[in-house]
Amino acid sequence: HDSASPFVDSSETQSHSGARSPRPPQPRPRTNLVHAIMATPGPINSKQPRAEEQGLLPYSDVALGVEEKEKTGSSSLSNFLGAVCCPCAMLCSWVPIETRTEAVVLHYGTYTGTYTVPGCTCINCFGREMRIISTAAQSIDLAKTKIIDKNGNPLLVSAIIVYHIVNTKRAALDVQNAQHFIGLQATAVLKQIVSQYPYESKGDAQETCLKTEALEIAHQLRSTLQEKIAQAGAICQSFQLNEISFAPEIAANMLKRQAAEALVQARELIVQGAVGISLKAVQELEKGGLKFSPEETARLVSNLLVVTCGEHDAQPVVGV
Repeated sequence: HDSASPFVDSSETQSHSGARSPRPPQPRPRTNLVHAIMATPGPINSKQPRAEEQGLLPYSDVALGVEEKEKTGSSSLSNFLGAVCCPCAMLCSWVPIETRTEAVVLHYGTYTGTYTVPGCTCINCFGREMRIISTAAQSIDLAKTKIIDKNGNPLLVSAIIVYHIVNTKRAALDVQNAQHFIGLQATAVLKQIVSQYPYESKGDAQETCLKTEALEIAHQLRSTLQEKIAQAGAICQSFQLNEISFAPEIAANMLKRQAAEALVQARELIVQGAVGISLKAVQELEKGGLKFSPEETARLVSNLLVVTCGEHDAQPVVGV
């Protein structure tokens, strides 16, 4: 053996003949596996952002990027009790973690880690508090909310939100109830954004309105909501308007206005058609060889307009 061998100590003694006599290799210290499991401050598999969350899903940098490096602590009392009561602790420390869920673990109020791998996991049972957070897609149905649009008309608006949790530590520790928190923020965003647009555009055809530009408004709703729910570790996948209607106090008047507008448009269409029919009838009669004086032409056109534009069927009168 040379001096670089791991089994030769630098303080080797020489024999009387001058040759070196190596010492026997020193045994490596053994670690108590049970004690190591009980004393481990953090999870065996730490939280790592998945590749699809970083690359494919939008706004992942908002929910994950501002998070500092995860810091885990340890509970001395929990570790001591786990080491003293090792056999019993081992039997009671195994807990299941389901697919698409993560367990945020605290021991006596101290955050000790996040467990992400599905299956049976050993976590010290003394002083343990587990907060199970689902990472599957979830939806919130916002009930109808009264909102005043840009023109001052009260509207009843409902929406549907789809989101999922990407940072379970934030969802469990930074907010009291993640789903309730997201629902309240979504209601506030809905009122803020919808009030900036009219229900329908009247004169300006380029004006964005709630009746036609639902996709553009939904994108703005989603972007605004994402900024508010990032602290809960959530990503908003979609924020779609579900129903938009007038409030009951003005619904009857708005229906009358819409009925009047529809009636005017229908009358305009009827008049345009009646004028075309009358002109074509006079032209066809003249092509057939019939000649009319201006008074006769005016009378004919007037009779055709009355018959065509009338709401009731015409009753012919024959002069004797």
